Amino acid sequence: DILKNNHPNGEMLVFENAGHGIYDEDPERFFSVLKNFIKTLPKIKSGDIEIFKTSLVEWKKALESSPDYIIESTGWGRNSNKILVRSYSREWLEQFEVPRQLLKMGFALYDFEKYEDALLSFEKMEAAAEEKNDRQYMSIAIIWQGHMLDLMGKRKDAISRYKKVVAMNLDFSPSHGQYGMRYSVTPYARERIKSPFKRIENRQVD
Repeated sequence: DILKNNHPNGEMLVFENAGHGIYDEDPERFFSVLKNFIKTLPKIKSGDIEIFKTSLVEWKKALESSPDYIIESTGWGRNSNKILVRSYSREWLEQFEVPRQLLKMGFALYDFEKYEDALLSFEKMEAAAEEKNDRQYMSIAIIWQGHMLDLMGKRKDAISRYKKVVAMNLDFSPSHGQYGMRYSVTPYARERIKSPFKRIENRQVD
């Protein structure tokens, strides 16, 4: 009934022995039906075609300027992070809900010494990971919060973050290839309680 109401002039044809690929399973009949259907379509005005083309240009422009598109279309190296940081605004952090995206944004901000904003990104990452009950991403987020706080000279706050990771008692070893880092989160957090994080550079170009 819904289909009938939405397409009052439509005609339903059933392909008895076809699944998801009717153009493969019964191509002769399918394309015959499609050809007949196309013949019934009204002619489109050239002006309407131009309006549609213009709308596609605007749609593409909006898509390519969206935070999701920018962060997913760039790599993890310094050149990509430069693009991210140039486009970044704090409002982006409210739009990202995927821990991986917030990790990537945090790394980009860290690379260009924007530690306060990087801290905000890692804090949002922790919240996003907690919502998904992803303790591994949570531990990474908290460790990198500690790193940013160390670099900002807030050692007491950094230590509290590292202690939080130790208390999680996870057996998990993430790696960040662009920094040449691989660590086991619990022992690593214990090390950072004893000595502060020292800045390391991104070795990856793109």
